[in-house]
Amino acid sequence: MSELRKAGSNPEIIAEYRLLNALVRNPDYLNDSRVTEDVFLNETAKSFYEAIVRLRENNIGITQPSLFQAAYNIDVTATEQEVKRIFDLDSEGASTLDDIIHVLNITKAKQSLLYKLKGLEKSLQNPGDPDISALNESLFNMEQDVSKIGKPSSKLLSYQEWTDRYVGDLEERKKGRRYSFGDLHLDKYMFKGAAPGCITIITAQTNMGKSTYVLSLIDGCIENNIPSMYISLEMGTIDTMDRLVASRLGIENRELYNPENMEGIIEQVQEEAQNLSTRKNFYFCEATGVDIPKLKALIREFKQKTKRDYCIVAIDLLSGMKGFMSAMSGASTANTIEVNMNRLEELAKEENVHIIGVVQLNRSSDNYKISHVEQINSLRPGLSDVKNSAAYAEKATTLLALFRPKYYADRYCKDDPATATLQDVLEVQVLKDRNAQAGEVFKYMFDGKYFRLLPLMDDEDPGDVESLKGLDIDY
Repeated sequence: MSELRKAGSNPEIIAEYRLLNALVRNPDYLNDSRVTEDVFLNETAKSFYEAIVRLRENNIGITQPSLFQAAYNIDVTATEQEVKRIFDLDSEGASTLDDIIHVLNITKAKQSLLYKLKGLEKSLQNPGDPDISALNESLFNMEQDVSKIGKPSSKLLSYQEWTDRYVGDLEERKKGRRYSFGDLHLDKYMFKGAAPGCITIITAQTNMGKSTYVLSLIDGCIENNIPSMYISLEMGTIDTMDRLVASRLGIENRELYNPENMEGIIEQVQEEAQNLSTRKNFYFCEATGVDIPKLKALIREFKQKTKRDYCIVAIDLLSGMKGFMSAMSGASTANTIEVNMNRLEELAKEENVHIIGVVQLNRSSDNYKISHVEQINSLRPGLSDVKNSAAYAEKATTLLALFRPKYYADRYCKDDPATATLQDVLEVQVLKDRNAQAGEVFKYMFDGKYFRLLPLMDDEDPGDVESLKGLDIDY
């Protein structure tokens, strides 16, 4: 006997009958985004739903005989009695699907929880030590299911629902909620901060300090215990840690490879790790072959480990992601990037994260011939200098370009006396921002020896790097 025939007073199965009745009486409900095969709980109901869809697609009138025949062709357990009950339930059909969908979604969530609880119980009954990682993952997945119970499944909001959600967000702002980048300049000028569902693109020429800048942002996140994950697809695990240690401990990179210093360095590194032992909201990812589905899995693993629903995800470089720039069949590289940027934005919204992506500028500056420091500004990057700029800029909330005049002075203007006195300042220019005016420039002293960036205020002239190292910078 099918589940529908055993309905009795079961509210969940009655809800399935009501939904099938609504679809029969008003086939336009098939266009409701919430109505899919997955909303039904029982196989027989899914068969009747599929039969209704097929009849509609073939422009066949939905009558008791036609529905029975179509359903029987899909599932031989379908009966005329069930068809009659579907038709007789309501002669006009439901005026709204909201309550029906709500009952079915709640029931599915409960069933999912019960299934996972049984799996958890079974794993705990196994002999030997439990798999703590698997247990934590199961508990996290159940917590995610619980958080979804009661949430509306429709993506359409009435004005009142929209207002209620907005007021809820305003209340959180009132309480002081902010999404910090962990950086003095970005937190001051980007008033929405590293908001979830958004993408920040950081771009520069080679040797401008892209990785140093991103690592500086991550260091600020670690220091302030901001949920963050760093995916380095350009530098390896050890090389990245070399730079972070050089920055945090003030040890020149080359000294990290001097055997005579190892005992003291190991002690400092271990002491620093102990000092940061309470910062449990950061993870470094050494995965290779990261594509968007794998990125989604990594984000969910991060959430499971940290029990946080939000984080900053820094990816250096985006072009290092598997398939991110590889042209799809019949598509240009620019179109492929545009498609992947769309997918990345969808992921950021779905997973409630802020993504920071690093991309390369065109090497157009290699074509310029300059000999004086005063000509260096002609090399300053603009939006058009970003490789496939339209593809990146369309979906990026913020696009930042890095520029170090000192690098070009040392490279092209060695004979210009001004080169010797030119301070190494990293300039970060806002090429695009949806929430503020583009054109803002942030400045940092660039200390390449220790991979450090020291923010400079608007009225502050860059002085000697050594004198700035002792500054107490409060993020």
